[in-house]
Amino acid sequence: MQFVRPKNLNKNHLILDIRPQDEYIKEHLVLPHIHEDFDNLPKIDDLIKKYSFDNSKTINILCSSGGGKAQAMASIFQENGIDNIAIVLGGMDGVKYDNLPTIRH
Repeated sequence: MQFVRPKNLNKNHLILDIRPQDEYIKEHLVLPHIHEDFDNLPKIDDLIKKYSFDNSKTINILCSSGGGKAQAMASIFQENGIDNIAIVLGGMDGVKYDNLPTIRH
């Protein structure tokens, strides 16, 4: 497992935002990303198939703070053979700290 600073993310990165729906609606990245609420995830096999996740591209996992849920999601992927994972340091808090553009509602 790797870690990535938010300021190092760009439009070519595969970003998976796993924050709760209400947090996501309030504010999310301008950069292209996928949103799946961690608390309401489909079965991991279905999630992997839906987005064609594999080890060919790093999955950058974004949660609220870069802690527990991101680590849990990384573990779930690893248990299912996907090891090319990076956790976004600081999560959405890190995104704000690094001044990445976001959309606020």
